[in-house]
Amino acid sequence: MKTLSLLRLLLGFALPVAPALAAEPATVVIDSLAALGENAARSHARIKMKPGVYLLNDATMLRSAEIKHPEAPGKVAGQYSVNSLLHFTGNDSSYDLTDVTIEIDTRLHQAARGALDKILVSGQRTAITGLTVNDLGDTPPHKGGLRMLHVIGDGNTLKNVTLRTHGSAPYGYGNLLGKGGHALVPLNKQSCLLITGRDNRILGTTVIARTFGHGIVMQGAVNTLIQDCYVEGEMRSTDDMLKETSGPAHSVSFQSDYPPGRIVPGLMVALSEDGVRAYPNGSQVGGRRTENITVVNCTVKNMRSGFDLVAARGAVRVTGSTAIGCSEKGYSIPSGGVIERCAGDALYAPLLSLHDKNGRDCRIDLTLLGTSGNFPPARLAEINGTGHRIVIKPDPAGEPSQARPIVFGDSFWADVQRFRDPTITREDSTGARGIELRNETAMPLVLGKTAHDCVITTRGKVLRDDGENNRFPAMSPPAPASKSPAKVVCFGDSITKRGYPDELGKRLGVATINAGVGGNTTTAGLKRMQREVLDLKPRVVVIFFGTNDSRVDAPKIHVPVDHYVANLRQMITRCAAIQARVVLCTVPPINPEPYFQRHVQAVFDEAGGLSKILDGYRAAVRRLGTELDLPVVDLAQQLASEPAWLSADGVHPTPAGNAILAKLIAEKVSPLLGSRSAPHANP
Repeated sequence: MKTLSLLRLLLGFALPVAPALAAEPATVVIDSLAALGENAARSHARIKMKPGVYLLNDATMLRSAEIKHPEAPGKVAGQYSVNSLLHFTGNDSSYDLTDVTIEIDTRLHQAARGALDKILVSGQRTAITGLTVNDLGDTPPHKGGLRMLHVIGDGNTLKNVTLRTHGSAPYGYGNLLGKGGHALVPLNKQSCLLITGRDNRILGTTVIARTFGHGIVMQGAVNTLIQDCYVEGEMRSTDDMLKETSGPAHSVSFQSDYPPGRIVPGLMVALSEDGVRAYPNGSQVGGRRTENITVVNCTVKNMRSGFDLVAARGAVRVTGSTAIGCSEKGYSIPSGGVIERCAGDALYAPLLSLHDKNGRDCRIDLTLLGTSGNFPPARLAEINGTGHRIVIKPDPAGEPSQARPIVFGDSFWADVQRFRDPTITREDSTGARGIELRNETAMPLVLGKTAHDCVITTRGKVLRDDGENNRFPAMSPPAPASKSPAKVVCFGDSITKRGYPDELGKRLGVATINAGVGGNTTTAGLKRMQREVLDLKPRVVVIFFGTNDSRVDAPKIHVPVDHYVANLRQMITRCAAIQARVVLCTVPPINPEPYFQRHVQAVFDEAGGLSKILDGYRAAVRRLGTELDLPVVDLAQQLASEPAWLSADGVHPTPAGNAILAKLIAEKVSPLLGSRSAPHANP
């Protein structure tokens, strides 16, 4: 030390001292909710919870929390007070909860006498991976709002999380009885995932909503990324509601808070609220504005709205996403927002709603899926604002059988405002100026009195133009059909990579692309799907995953069956958006003797055994194929009588096996090559 000090003195400056390397914290393995609760307060922790189902039914787990929020302009800094069951307060920690299911007894909803965030993340830069949370029962909250999971801290990541909510009041009527201050009955809602912090990432998360509340909702959140997520609610017809002889709707004589003031027959209503929703600000964080939202490769099904982001500000972008079966609208974005390479149907509601006459300069590229049903909406799209550039493209599989108009200068919310206050005129609440629309569909157009100076090229007829200075230049003829041969992309793992696509191409006489990657699961496949599948514009995509997803012996690889199905649904809907047909394959047979020379059999046995596990994945693919009317190559059944297909490693095909795989898959692919029909668009 003295020599070093003398050297520094002679040289006239301080030599840099190498910083001590921080040791990576050791992973702590836990096996109880009590231990999880204790470790949730740790910083710089690495926590691994043993797989299993954990019942949370102990009211003593309830804790009150007070979280300081930043000072709002002109206000005194305050705090957010709430109750929680699990509270992650630590910073820079990771929680590997793969194959962990927490089942929450909904009777605990009544144990908290105030606001309740069942799982609360207020720490910073913490990652929670693989957790599944299920509600047991249907007990609503005592009063006020309830969230299954709330992220109020900054820089956190949720990955491959699944949330299934139950327990709210009322449930079964959507917002027909009201959703806020005008409600006709008391409201005790439960939302699934609330984000109020900064710089949070929600990745690969599945939300199954069976409550009156939102799926993924942002209040005061800043710089939020939502990627590869799936949100699903359920629908109910008003015909079914009107049959009731008791209950909330019957108690108010089937009045409604929405026009025409009563529940009318012939409608289909989402029972939850919006799939991905932004509020303008968040009281939990001092009234901070909600800003900067990026949504990538997400799917919303059977929710009130798909992607309702109009209340946010800053950079808002939705890419490669799909909205299906929503009952109020598919998409809504604020000024300057972008919707690109997205798709959706108009099964029950408009695909697009730009209801704000003050909205400006949106850029929108949407494909209208051809799904039709018995409850078509009054409008295909509602367009207001200034300076938007919009393209609406058809699904080559066919357009909806009902011709619903694209309407300029009116909207559902204008209808609601006039219903609630008859003194409001159409001009007060609507207006469309200087908007460019390219309507490549055959859907007609209606331009109201407040539509001025718009430029519209359209295949569909203009039914009425009551506005001023609108122009309708002729649409240029479509580009000539490509002369290139049909392409088939074989999308999968190492079984695909080993070579059956080459044999398939020879058998079919078409260009066949091998998009197999060794070790891939459906989760990994989704991350490369745009580049390696969708950008190639295939006519048919063969989806062949599952062997790695079923690896219960490898927590970082394993994709549980429900996540596996959600991933497949996303793949299918993204194929639908580019009008590609889909063929599904089940997990093929595995020879257990060589397989368990590389894998730990005891782990599989604890989970029910290899055969039972694989059968669960196979059954899920068959059910999905039946539900969506997609061809399924049931390799488990068809290869059982073809022992020559399997190599000595017990998993991968021999050269002869590639030929057998190609033959079986070709039988399902071949009929699709002569058709441009897209996969079923309502997964």
